[in-house]
Amino acid sequence: MKQQALASFDVETTRREDVCAVLGEPYDSERWNDWRWQMRHRFTRLEQFEKLLDLTESEGEGSCWRARSFPSR
Repeated sequence: MKQQALASFDVETTRREDVCAVLGEPYDSERWNDWRWQMRHRFTRLEQFEKLLDLTESEGEGSCWRARSFPSR
C-alpha cells in the first residue's frame, strides 16, 4: 500500500512538472497549491493543451472545431 502511495505521488509530481514546463515555470509545490498562482497560470490556449495531451487525430480535430466555435479571451 505504501509503495502505491509513493508511486502515485511520483506520477502526480511529474505531471505537475509537465504542466509547469508548458507554462515555462519551474514546479514549486507551495506555488502550485496557491489558488492565485493557479489562476494566473491557467491554460488559455489550445496549443498549451496540445503540448501536454497525447490526442488522437479525431480528438485534435474536435479541439480545432472548439477553438473556432468560441471566441478566445
